[in-house]
Amino acid sequence: MDKAENQKRQNNSSSEERDIFNRLKAGETIPPKDAQANRMLEASYSTKKLLVQMNNATDPKEIRDLLSQITGSEIDESVAVFTPLYINYGKHIKIGKNVFINFDCVFLDLGGITIEDGVLIAPKVSLLSEGHPISPDKRHSLVPKPIHIKKNAWIGANATILHGVTIGENSVVAAGSVVSNDVPDNVVVGGTPAKIIKKIKTDKMRTIMRTTMTFAVALILLLGQACNTKKEKKQENMASNPSEEAIFPKGELGLAKNFTGNAYNYGLVANDSIYNTLVGNVYFEKSARSNWHLHPSGQILIVLDGEGYHQLEGQPRQLMKKGDVIKVPANTRHWHGATENKSLTQMYILPKTENGFVTWLEPVTDEQYTSKN
Repeated sequence: MDKAENQKRQNNSSSEERDIFNRLKAGETIPPKDAQANRMLEASYSTKKLLVQMNNATDPKEIRDLLSQITGSEIDESVAVFTPLYINYGKHIKIGKNVFINFDCVFLDLGGITIEDGVLIAPKVSLLSEGHPISPDKRHSLVPKPIHIKKNAWIGANATILHGVTIGENSVVAAGSVVSNDVPDNVVVGGTPAKIIKKIKTDKMRTIMRTTMTFAVALILLLGQACNTKKEKKQENMASNPSEEAIFPKGELGLAKNFTGNAYNYGLVANDSIYNTLVGNVYFEKSARSNWHLHPSGQILIVLDGEGYHQLEGQPRQLMKKGDVIKVPANTRHWHGATENKSLTQMYILPKTENGFVTWLEPVTDEQYTSKN
């Protein structure tokens, strides 16, 4: 027996020794001839006995108690379930508080199903945390991937959530949809496959935006007052010794993989769970610029000194000067940096940082940098 074949047999033996339900929860594909495959069937029939009792019960507490036995975890008294509910295993289901599950839903949970607080699930919803390979030769294997439904999401009637999908906080899945990809927070999705139809503005988001804009205006006024107390000098003097004229320290040199030329970043307001906003100052030397990049919640740029360029993908390059304010839309490819003859100092504001900060992309070529289109 060669070394490769021996290693393969050892790996197979190791897999078979480990509990199949732990392997499923870890996302391991289970082949049809797995030595423990029969345990899945046995567990399903054991669950079915409890399901028959639960689906014939009429008392809400009795339903919750039986569901607790099926899932192996306590179901909070704030949870309401309208039976029948169909489950093939149960022990890989986690249900939060104030969850409502309507009639005739199907939960296949070998891959794991997490339902957070406040979720609404309409009739005939299917949560399928299990799938099969497309290849006919391997199709009888079981591919488990977890489903995660975050707080206050609403899954419409007859919707199907496929394995490996996360539904974002406050989001809505329209009735009859088939969801095969992750859904971000605060959106409505619909169709087959489901796509974003519109965004949802929550009270929390409005509060964050008001706080962010108030904070930004206060900063602008403060900076304007600070600027008026200083002598006006040419940008070239600042370029030779930026620390003498700059409002803020020069900061740390940016990573070469994200910038062409030298750009320095200095953090002003650290991100936290109260404001969910990141504010900083960037100094670009002449001809320095960022790579193409995007921000999940957009970006606000305020030019404090010098001159620079900014460009949204598909639009002409724009010149920006001291005092300019630029709003970059969410998830829009763009770049910005200094002009060929002058350095640039800009403040950046990143709101709603719970959605993420930045995705860095490819460098801006010299041709793109010098082109006005």
